Amino acid sequence: IFRHLAYRSGLRRRPIRGTSPIVSRPAPRAPLSPKSGPGPLTPAPPSLARTARSEVPTTLPRARVLLLFVAASVYANSLGNGFTFDDNWLIVENPVVTEGRVADASTAPYWRGARVGTGNYRPIMLSSFGLEWAAFDGSAFEFHVVSVLVHALVCLLVLALLTRFVSIPAAFLGALLFAVHPVHVEAVANVVGRAEL
Repeated sequence: IFRHLAYRSGLRRRPIRGTSPIVSRPAPRAPLSPKSGPGPLTPAPPSLARTARSEVPTTLPRARVLLLFVAASVYANSLGNGFTFDDNWLIVENPVVTEGRVADASTAPYWRGARVGTGNYRPIMLSSFGLEWAAFDGSAFEFHVVSVLVHALVCLLVLALLTRFVSIPAAFLGALLFAVHPVHVEAVANVVGRAEL
């Protein structure tokens, strides 16, 4: 045991096969000058290690607040966008939405002009678009705000799901990856993409 500890501590060097063991001490190191920093393999000081660990929230309320902030701020640049591409076809030019015919959303096809039974069936989305059109007078800004808030709430659901399986810091990192992943850009930045959230 002592020989093993001596090898591990560097007081003894392992003998090369075929030679006799020689007890030697490692050569003393020259003191570091103030200009030269620690080598690349020197561990970080304990204060820095503690700081890095303390950046990941360890309590669920703190993780929720930080996740909401990050999820909303990542897509905050989409708030100034107007209606684009499919938004015009499904919202602006759709009489079910613009005329407030929310009751017709359950029978009307999602894609305007499609034959009944051939398109997607999304009555909840058409109803919510109709309610938002009536509440916000057709302003695209508020439609985008709702999309960003829905994305942030979905991120909270991901956090809640992950905390059932892993620790809070690990769940936070997983939900954070979900919140900032670029695969969600189309679903959040385009208003009609909200159907995928």
